[in-house]
Amino acid sequence: VYVSNTSTEGRIYAMSIEHHVRNEVRFNKVSNWKVYAMQCEEESREGTNCQPIELQNCSNMVFANLYMFRVIRLVSPYPYSVRIWNCKDIEFLNVHNFAQVKFTTDVPFYDINTDLDVRPWEFTRLVITGKEARKTPLTNEKGKVERLATGFEFAEGMTRDSKGNIYFCEQRMRRIYKWNAETNSISLIGDFPWEPLSLGCDTKDNLLVVFKYRPQPGYKINGVQETVPDLPDAAGTSFSGWGNSGFGSWIYSINTENPDESIQLLPRVPMGSVKKIAKALYPSNKWRDYHDFNAITVRVPENCFVAPDGVTIIPECYDLARASSLLEAFPGKPFYAADEYDQRMVKMDVSADGNLSNLQYFIEQAEFGSAVDSKGNVYVADGHVYIYDQNGKKTGKIEVPERPASIQFGGKDGKTLFIAARSSLYSVRVE
Repeated sequence: VYVSNTSTEGRIYAMSIEHHVRNEVRFNKVSNWKVYAMQCEEESREGTNCQPIELQNCSNMVFANLYMFRVIRLVSPYPYSVRIWNCKDIEFLNVHNFAQVKFTTDVPFYDINTDLDVRPWEFTRLVITGKEARKTPLTNEKGKVERLATGFEFAEGMTRDSKGNIYFCEQRMRRIYKWNAETNSISLIGDFPWEPLSLGCDTKDNLLVVFKYRPQPGYKINGVQETVPDLPDAAGTSFSGWGNSGFGSWIYSINTENPDESIQLLPRVPMGSVKKIAKALYPSNKWRDYHDFNAITVRVPENCFVAPDGVTIIPECYDLARASSLLEAFPGKPFYAADEYDQRMVKMDVSADGNLSNLQYFIEQAEFGSAVDSKGNVYVADGHVYIYDQNGKKTGKIEVPERPASIQFGGKDGKTLFIAARSSLYSVRVE
């Protein structure tokens, strides 16, 4: 069940929603609804990691006699039955959260932005007013790592827009999130059928989403089953084997204020056909276990995707399929990328048409993501976050509770480092 963008009064009576893969019920920007005797049920085969109920930007709603059930065949619990984002005046009456086995959902209710949870599995009444204070207030203290939000499966793919807002995604769960720099709150902005791999922004703040496109059985073009051939550079990494072929890493864009209605596939054009490049977006890291990283990284791809602004390009390469994030390459400025297999960070020049050249070894440490601050210092995610100056001298270390996948500077003044680390989003003020 998905209900969105309505304030018209609505009613649901005695509905059972069962056996879905990612979501059972989601309400987004909904007001003035009453739901009576709803049941969610997760089955072991398809629903082990399904989110039963999610409410985002909702108000004036009532859920009465709500049942949330996990079947006897499940062998693990799920973190939350109901996840709430930016809601107010929501009332729950006679809630039942159960399973015949011991693997009942851990927390029946969790508010992402306040970090508040409700633990009893059975209760008679709960009211969400929207005025609840955050459990642990954010201090924005320099050098202090703070957890902004948690409950994610694998947070990665981070990028920022010109306002300092931060975006990241979960690949398997197919979700895209936004951290609002103005309100210091997080919201779910995308839940589309395709797996998001990494994110970027163009100069007009359109969000660019690299996604995995798998040709669907029976979908034919001119009577022929659709296929997606592997790119030439797929041959240099073992990742392209073992089932990681036959799909495309394509890109769509959305307006983050109106994502459902604004989604559009980016066109693919010959590399070099866009004459005035503002920036190019390249993979932050590459796993090239056939040791061709140096050659492949400066290789000029045949094609690139063009963002809606017309001056941002994403060169098409196989490594988009595995990268933890996209990094911005500006003509005339140095660009850093991680040789993930050999654990080395390299530095390159960026030409006016967005090509990379003059590859040089920068430091002998690298894993997934990296970020550059306003002074040119390079922050490297490798278990924790390590800081190097422009000459490659290590100057500091930021210890993170979880292993970071991608990092990005953001916030209203751009001086806060955001860290997507497995289950959580963290931040640390660095200046």
